[in-house]
Amino acid sequence: MVLGMSLATFTTVHVIISLIAIAAGLVVMFGMLGSNRMPGRPA
Repeated sequence: MVLGMSLATFTTVHVIISLIAIAAGLVVMFGMLGSNRMPGRPA
């Protein structure tokens, strides 16, 4: 048990969080590569 979850549940939660982080990183990367200013985002 990890943090009160079974190992399978913990792994699933970890994978979902990781995929969200990768997607957010890709959005930022493409924004930086395209030199696009994203409204609502701090400089």
